[in-house]
Amino acid sequence: MTERMKPPVFRTVGTGWSDAFNAIGSMSGVAGVVYLILLPLAAAQVPLLDAALRDPQAFSFGHELTGIAIGIAQSFLLTPWAIVIHRYVLLGEVAQRYPFYPTHPRFLRFFGYTVAVMVMTAIPRLTFGPWPNLDRVSAVVLGIVGFTLMIVVLIVSVRIVIVFPSIAVDAAGADWRNAMRDSKGNFWRIFCIILLTVIPAGAVNFAVHWAVGKLLSGWPAIVVEALVTAAVSVAAIAALAAIASRLFAALADSLGPPSKLQAPRPATI
Repeated sequence: MTERMKPPVFRTVGTGWSDAFNAIGSMSGVAGVVYLILLPLAAAQVPLLDAALRDPQAFSFGHELTGIAIGIAQSFLLTPWAIVIHRYVLLGEVAQRYPFYPTHPRFLRFFGYTVAVMVMTAIPRLTFGPWPNLDRVSAVVLGIVGFTLMIVVLIVSVRIVIVFPSIAVDAAGADWRNAMRDSKGNFWRIFCIILLTVIPAGAVNFAVHWAVGKLLSGWPAIVVEALVTAAVSVAAIAALAAIASRLFAALADSLGPPSKLQAPRPATI
């Protein structure tokens, strides 16, 4: 493996957010479509977030499965946005319209990996759910199993984050094994970069949820919160895709370089 310079944490985070805002400015029409897609999804997630914050113990399997279903639907509709950002950062491509091509191999691979990560991260959370008629020993064992799975899933999820930009730019070695190989020894670095990227968006969403809950209720609260959350999510998804692209550029070896293949014919939604 070629020796590469490790990506600096704070500079990568700053560059990622800068890339995100530059991409939104250069592709404002595409970003607008993403915002309209996110609005109803954000509105659907508001009651789930409210239930989780009010009573975490009551957050049942039904809530968890509903959240997963919403997440998969969101990923299906927003896969083009993530791919557009990856290609903007790594190839300098500027999309003129929302390139929704769900039957293209690039889309299918990207979406498939996204769903796999979502399901994988949900499994440990389900082990901490309410299990009726469970004795203390079994509960402890189940808790240990769940915690172990959570650690394993966290490591794998962080290590394979660079597979997404590799798929987006059609790198020859784009698979999870090569991503694990190229990210070896960089878990904590990548984890800190991702964490510092999502903290601002998470803080804004939490503050908005708290403020709206104090001032409004019912549908007005859901609408206002969805309007703000959708806007934050447009930028946050772009920032995460941008930092993944920067990490790919810094670490990719086995994954291979970007391939300037002809992009599929775009379709609008």
